[in-house]
Amino acid sequence: MSHGTDLIQREGTTDRRAQTRLSVRRAIRDAALELFHERGFDSVTTTDVARQAGVTQRTLFRYFETKEALLFDGLDIHDWFASAMRRHDVSDPYTRIRCGLEDLADAYDAHAAILRRHYEIISACPGLEQAQSRHNGLIDRELATVIRTSFDAPSALAADVAAGAVLGLMRPIIRAWLLCKLEGPMRPYADRAWPTIARLIDEGLACGAGVKTSVRDGTSAS
Repeated sequence: MSHGTDLIQREGTTDRRAQTRLSVRRAIRDAALELFHERGFDSVTTTDVARQAGVTQRTLFRYFETKEALLFDGLDIHDWFASAMRRHDVSDPYTRIRCGLEDLADAYDAHAAILRRHYEIISACPGLEQAQSRHNGLIDRELATVIRTSFDAPSALAADVAAGAVLGLMRPIIRAWLLCKLEGPMRPYADRAWPTIARLIDEGLACGAGVKTSVRDGTSAS
């Protein structure tokens, strides 16, 4: 057997193993989501999930360290948002943020069914609010970083205020869409919200710039 042929066979074996691992991971995650949706997150154990997926618990924990990780697998919206902002790293900061938000809205539309099921599971389990807050916090920090660097914000606080204002507008819209209280795709709602978003960025930066923070005692005064 030639070296070239041997290499191709090894690469093919590696690809097959990767596909097998991906298939097992998806089977476990899908089984978990199905059970969480039927019974509620708190009522499902990892033993239940392993049995539903047709794997051992040892195999389950090889892919997922916690039950919470099962719920959030493949739905890292922070990564979607960060990737969108990297794709649109252009000179005009408004264009960068608008295109990033449009890409995020498109991602929501592409994954609408699983996102809505995911949100339904979280909404039914108060104990998951803290986990959701952690994920939201990552998005808050990402947007604040983008605003701070893109707009050359006068301070980190100014960027935080602007990001908080934007997400304070967007989250109720997203929540209503996830609950099917808004019809159609997410993208048109993001487009209609843009003029307000742009204004909130400007006003948030101006507001944050007018607040002086005391390094000595952590208090603030305008």
